[in-house]
Amino acid sequence: MAALRTERLVPHLLLLVATALASPAALPAAAALAGEYRIEADGLELDYTNRTLRMPNIVIRQDSPQGTLLIRAREATAKGTEPSFESAIWNFSGDVHIEHAGGQLDADSAQLTFERNRLQHARVDGAPAQFSHQLPDSTQRNRGSARRIEMDVPGSRVRLSGKAWYTDGRNEVTTEAIVYNMKDRSWESERGSLPENRVIMTIRPEVPKKDDEAARP
Repeated sequence: MAALRTERLVPHLLLLVATALASPAALPAAAALAGEYRIEADGLELDYTNRTLRMPNIVIRQDSPQGTLLIRAREATAKGTEPSFESAIWNFSGDVHIEHAGGQLDADSAQLTFERNRLQHARVDGAPAQFSHQLPDSTQRNRGSARRIEMDVPGSRVRLSGKAWYTDGRNEVTTEAIVYNMKDRSWESERGSLPENRVIMTIRPEVPKKDDEAARP
């Protein structure tokens, strides 16, 4: 059995992780622009033999010029002997909640890929997993769900696959897979000849406002 070294932290102790625990003076300009990470968890378990770490009841927050990244989950695991986001893959499980660039993901499990201290890709799975996107200067949120949702962060694209469902708050669409563009809020279904690839849409006519009805002749 592999030797396990466990570092127990005081519950809900706030850890300041500034790009892999480096001092600000030593950070390169690109890393500094990525923003520091703050991690809060119920503990930290380090397995030096297998070079893995585990953190239960975790909350991760990064504030950067690109916006805020927030991650919550019952458990997080990653490779390494210290928390790092330089070039890392983190796995989360249990009531996973992610917020980034106006988008939200809620799922049973997630795998997040980081490069140079920035989130590059998120893959979440659920029964189903949920996605929503807050429109700028609006209270409207476009929403979707699927068994798997993948977010390409640099490309601002979200792919929902496996009984995918999407709504703009009024109209709805269901199909096997949908790709949503967070920049312009456009979407497209993925083509295929199988029955599950057929697109089923529900179009609801817009209900006129009372003021509009009163203004009609």
